[in-house]
Order: sequence, then structure tokens, then C-alpha cells
Amino acid sequence: MTASLPERPASRIMSRILAALCLLYGVTASLHLLLRLLVGEQFLPVTLLDQYLPAFWLLALPVMVICIGLRRWRSLALQLPPLILLISSYGVLFVPRPAIPARDDGLTLLTFNVSKDNRDFEGIARTVRAVGADVVALQEITPAAALYLEAALADEYPYQALHPADSYPGQGILSQYPLQDDDYWQIELGHQRVTLNIDDRQVALYSVHPVHPFLPERGFFNTEPRAREINDILLRVEGETIPAIVAGDFNMSDQTDDYFKITNALRDAFRARGSGFGFTFPSWIPIARLDYVFTSDAIAAIDAHVWSSNGGSDHFPLVVSLAFGR
Repeated sequence: MTASLPERPASRIMSRILAALCLLYGVTASLHLLLRLLVGEQFLPVTLLDQYLPAFWLLALPVMVICIGLRRWRSLALQLPPLILLISSYGVLFVPRPAIPARDDGLTLLTFNVSKDNRDFEGIARTVRAVGADVVALQEITPAAALYLEAALADEYPYQALHPADSYPGQGILSQYPLQDDDYWQIELGHQRVTLNIDDRQVALYSVHPVHPFLPERGFFNTEPRAREINDILLRVEGETIPAIVAGDFNMSDQTDDYFKITNALRDAFRARGSGFGFTFPSWIPIARLDYVFTSDAIAAIDAHVWSSNGGSDHFPLVVSLAFGR
């Protein structure tokens, strides 16, 4: 009978470190879920972790594998709550859905944060052309990008409403349909509303960009500026007398209070017809869904998916197909 080799000191140390990290994650995840249920986003750590869902819950999968390998059964049990929440919240998005036939009176929309630091203007134009959407909502469009895209995409999109800026507030809309009532305003970042004239139908289109909660000048983490912008957008949409589409980079996860505030009034197109997590950011390793298209009840989503090319941006574009109620 052969005796087993003794575990090396370095291996023991590594095993203990991994075990401690697994325990730390399990306790943190379970506490987050408990506090989320009891006090919600009134407690800053809950708000902070909500911003990184479901990526934070996804960590439970590799942590469980490590726990099994180390035979840490108590730590393994702590991984079950985030795993259960992950499956219950997103499992339906991985179940195949029956396709809905496209309609002649529908609309395809591309929302795309092109990144203020992106100098690959041809890459942006190439991505927009490849999608071939009827309407394009752009965020973070700079004067140089606007100048290039206005000319490069004039044939495909003869109707344009561009409000470039040197930093984050730049907004723009490109359309194959006539535009009117172009309105641009800025609270923290820039927002835009136009009326689309689609044959005999009018639709209000918002291209928006609520500010990210990480604002050094306001402290480490602050969601109040974003909430103010979202409240302003929802008030404007509430006053619409025509169907509305709200698209853009919202700088939030779909587990935040701000997201649920929006979905109390509007429909999430990706949630309705998308598949998978729908991560759009960052482009080099997508772990967050920041880009959304929401619609009023008179508009239904037919399809929604993240486009595979980012045109040099740090965001992947989101493409949705929409249909209007008859």
C-alpha cells in the first residue's frame, strides 16, 4: 500500500487563501441578498453591488467549483443563494423562444454609444452600415465624429439631428424617416428627443445618456444624479400623446431601483425578445448591460440582440426590431 504524498506548504497556503476567498464571497453575496430584501438600496453597499449584477452573481459558478475541489461544503452552501437568484432572474433568457415574423410596418433601431475617445470613425460608420437599421441613436458623439458621420452616412440616413460635444454629452440621431421637433437638453449628460414621421404614424424617440454613478466630485459612488435624469426622462415620456421609444446608455444594471422605476412605465425590449445576458460593456470583456431600448405599450419588441462589432467603441451596439400596435 502506497502512502499519499504530504501536501506541500505552498499548496496548503494557496488552499487556505482560496478557501478564505470562497467564504468571503459567499458571506458577502448572502448578506447582500438579505440586505437587498430588508432595506434595499437605502443602504449604499446594496446599491453598489446592484450596479454590478448579474456579474457579481456569476462569480458563484467558479467559486462553487473551487469549493468542491477543496471539499469546503459549508462554503459551497453559501454559494446557493446567489446561484438561485441568478437562475430565477435570467434563466428564462436562455430558453429558446418562438420567432415572431417581421412586419412591413415595423422599425429597426440601433442604439450605440460610440465613445468620446473613439477615433475610428470609419469603424463606426462601417458598423452602422452593417446593421442597416432604420434609425440610429448615438451617444458620446464628438464634433469630429459628427462631421465624419454626417457626410459618410448621408446617403443611408438623409435625416440627421446631431448635437456633438467634446466630452460625454454629445448625442445624435440618424434616420431614414423624416425628423421634426428636435430637442436637446443637458442635466448631467446630454439627452435628445425627436419626432419620427413613419408614413402616417408619429413616434417620439428619445436618445438618452444618464450619468454613471461613479462621480469623483460627488464622492465614491452616488446614484442620485442618475436618478434625477431618469425621473426627468420619465416625466417627459409620461406627457407624450404618441407612442414613445427611449434608447441609450443608461449606466445601470437591470437589477437597480432605477431600472425597475423605468420598467414600471415602459417595456424593456431586450428582456421581452432578447436572449442571454445582453452584456454590452466593456467591449474587451463584456460583463454589464448598460445599453437599453424601452418602449411604451403601443410598441412591441420583435427581436433584440447585441451586435457583434463595436466599431472601435468601448460599448457594443444594441439592435432591436419593433412593431406598432394596429
